[in-house]
Order: sequence, then C-alpha cells, then structure tokens
Amino acid sequence: FFFFQAEDGIRDAQESRGLGDVYKRQAYQRRVHGEFFQMIEKVQKLDSTKEQETGSFSVVPYFLPSVMYILSIISSKYENPWLVVAFFYAFTPLADFYLSHDSANPTKEQQKILTKAQRFRYAIQLNTILDWVSFLWFINHLSTNDLSLINRAGMIILAGSQSAQGIAIAHEFNHKRSFLDKFFGCSLLSKNLYLHWYTEHNYGHHKYVATPLDPAFSRVGESFYHYLPKVVYRGLISAWKIEAKRMTKIRGFRTPFVPQNKMIWFLISDLFLFPFIIYQIFGLYGMIHFLLIAAFGIIYLESVNYIEHYGLERKKIGHDEWEKVNITHSWNAPHRISNYLLFKLQRHSDHHENAYKPYQTLCSYQESPQLPAGYMVMILLSFIPPAWFQICLLYTSDAADDLLCVDLGGRRIIKKKK
Repeated sequence: FFFFQAEDGIRDAQESRGLGDVYKRQAYQRRVHGEFFQMIEKVQKLDSTKEQETGSFSVVPYFLPSVMYILSIISSKYENPWLVVAFFYAFTPLADFYLSHDSANPTKEQQKILTKAQRFRYAIQLNTILDWVSFLWFINHLSTNDLSLINRAGMIILAGSQSAQGIAIAHEFNHKRSFLDKFFGCSLLSKNLYLHWYTEHNYGHHKYVATPLDPAFSRVGESFYHYLPKVVYRGLISAWKIEAKRMTKIRGFRTPFVPQNKMIWFLISDLFLFPFIIYQIFGLYGMIHFLLIAAFGIIYLESVNYIEHYGLERKKIGHDEWEKVNITHSWNAPHRISNYLLFKLQRHSDHHENAYKPYQTLCSYQESPQLPAGYMVMILLSFIPPAWFQICLLYTSDAADDLLCVDLGGRRIIKKKK
C-alpha cells in the first residue's frame, strides 16, 4: 500500500485565517427575475434558514452531477448529445446568473458537524461509480456504432466534459488521508492518463501556488494556448522531481529508480498499461476515442487551473521564499449551480488555505478576487484569448510594472494600457 500513502509536505487542516468575519457579512445577493426563479429563491432561503438552525447543510444539490451522468448516457443513446452539452455551457450559466449567489458559510460549529456527515461522502462515491460507468459506456458506444460526424463530435465533447468532472471528484478524494479515498482519486485520474497530477498538485502546486515555481502559474497577458503545453510539461517534470526527492532524501534510497517510486508506476500506467487495456477491450477504434476523451479532460482541467490563479502572484520575501498563501491568491466564483456541479471547487481560496477541508465546509470570502462568471463560462472564455483579456479585470499583487493599476475598494485591479 506504499503506493497511496500520505506523504510529507502538506500541512494539516487549520482554521481559515481570512480577512474578516465571514459569518456576519454575506456577499451581495442578486435580484431574481421571473416568478419561477422567485419561487426557487424563496425555497432556497427557507432551506438555508433551516440549515443554519439545524447545523445540517443539504447534500441533495451535490447529486446533480449524478443526474448529468445519467442524462448524458440517455441523450447520447438517442443521438442527441448536444442537449446535455447545451446544459453544461448554456443553461448552467443562465441559472448561475438568475439564481442567487452561493455565499452562505457554515459556522465553525457547523463545520465540525459537516465534516463528520457521511452523506457528503456518499455523493462523491456515487459520482465516482457513475463516472466510470459513463466513461466505459461512451467508449463502447463510440467504437461500435455508426454515428454522424456531428453526433460523434458531440459525444466526444460530452464525454470529455464528464472526464473533467471526474477529475474534480478525484481532486476531492486526493485531499483526504485514507488509502481508499486516494485509491478512488487515482482511479479517476488513471482514465485521463494524468496520474502524475496526484503528486504535482498535492505536493507541488499547493506549496508553490501563485509563484513562478508553480507549473500552473499563469502570468498576466499569457494566453491559454501558451500556458497549456507549458503546464503539462512542467507538471510532469515537477512530479518526477518531487518523488525523486522523496525517495532519496526522505526515504533514504541511493537512487529514485526503486519500486517504491510511485511516479514510475504512474508513467507505466499512463503510457502503456491503461491504453493497452482499453485497446484489448474496445479495439483500435475504441482506443482512439479514449485518447480524444482523455485529451479533452486534460484540456478542461488545465483551463480550470489557468483561470483559478491567473495574474495572481505572492510577494517574494527571500530566495525561493514567498509570503504565506492567503485568500487573495485564488480566484473564486460564488455562482450556485457551477458550485454544485464542481463540489465547491469555486471556493478555491479557502481550499488553498486549508487543503484537507472537505468540500461541504469550504467558505466564501468577499475579500477574495471574484470571477465575473462561473467556471463553465470562464473555461469557454479562456479558449478565446481576445475575449478573455478584454472581459477579465485582473486582481493581482504586483503582476507587471508596465500595467495601469487602479484602486477599487482596496483591490489592485490592472488593465492593459491603451
């Protein structure tokens, strides 16, 4: 079981430092338009009030991904995959816009209760099973049916989106301590041929986030297409160096080329074993579709990394030493439906302050930089650099001296000079 053992490098969970009393100040709630959305808003407020009183936040919204997995299979079976694609990238942003922001935070006492609540584990465990079922079903369906080009493309995009959803679930599992949780997390990464991300994300990204030493560091003015090959290559190299150091300096081996080096096994799985298994089961045609789906999943994952820390940099205080990570070093998005689909991943600032906090206890901070839309919209914008640079106001520490800095409510917002 050395494969998934917890390692040195990640600090224990701790109380969020924050920059204010987040339990007394909640973010601005948008006005809800239309009778239908007003009714939903009233139900949500009643449910929120009940949650605050009982100390038990609802787990029901986190089964929404489960519904999406099932709908994806049904819509693709009847050759209408674009219906669910439209849900992800059209209906979800609209619902995020019309519904109130997800800004309610559990109190400290409620966090203790929520941390022990098993129902939130059931949600991610069920979604893990459905993610695997969906993945295998799509590979089989694409490789054994005569489909039109438009429907085939829609299914690949849909399956890629589901793979990215699986990585979000893997992210939650990999920040837990037990062998079973890490096994679930790595199993989801394996079907994206991205197992090294387990090592790099936990022990590299979380240590060097918002610094040039982080492979996922995205500079102001850097397009996603320049960022993508860099983060994939640097992430792989970083993961190897982290594991090699663990083998030689922590475990005491003379060389990193030992069976205990899990990066060796990760590379064997990603480059040979898993593609070979897919080839044996589904044939060459199935393996080609598998590689396309895995590529889409990686692109979606790295687009999320790109937008989560874009333009944010910690202050350097010494040689390879920076100020401590705080809630201003990650972009947040309080948009409700996107948060449910991604298990609160959009409350990213609190996650980086407290890597072991389970998703249901993460808090939202007004002081954190806020994205203008949820991840679904921002992912699409990142694929269009002119739109990304034009729409995004950049919250930064000292990103570039040649940019015009404007003070807006205590935040340093920068725009490119005209």
